[in-house]
Amino acid sequence: MGCDEVRVQISALLDDNQEVQVKDIHDHLGSCSSCSEFYEEKLKVTEWLKEAENFQLEPPSGIWERIDSEITPKTETSGKKPTPPSKK
Repeated sequence: MGCDEVRVQISALLDDNQEVQVKDIHDHLGSCSSCSEFYEEKLKVTEWLKEAENFQLEPPSGIWERIDSEITPKTETSGKKPTPPSKK
């Protein structure tokens, strides 16, 4: 199995594809430092992405109230009752 095929298989393995040839990948990684490095980098990225899926960012307190106050139309009243339209 050549490097290109091993790299495709590594990606499939890290995506939990059950149809990969694990023994062939393992054998190749034992003799190819370039693919071993590729595997380690892909593994780190895959683990980072899995951790990022569960990351929750809390908005600052009061943010929704501030947004609401900015988008809600402000009506100013003079304290006077509205004048009914004149009849013509």
